[in-house]
Amino acid sequence: MAGTTGSIRGWLQRYVSLPTLLVLGVLVYIVFVGENSVVRRVEYQAQIDSLRACIAQLEDSVQHYHELNSGLKSDPEAMERVVREHYNMKRQNEDVFITD
Repeated sequence: MAGTTGSIRGWLQRYVSLPTLLVLGVLVYIVFVGENSVVRRVEYQAQIDSLRACIAQLEDSVQHYHELNSGLKSDPEAMERVVREHYNMKRQNEDVFITD
């Protein structure tokens, strides 16, 4: 086993120089460890995609409420329906069943 270790060390000394090792070390640091590492970039991109999906969902919700609001301004029957549904109100001689 000692002969194998010596041959590996001899091979490294012969074919791999110190500047090459330093460059490889810096590259490994940049790719895997540094602030802008590939792993972190993938995590950040996944977070960005998730936030974009959330923004799209919220924009759809805002659009829905804008349309509902404009409808409520122009249609008093729609206003009454929304208020009755939201506040569980009822007309006289009417039964309301609430289900969740």
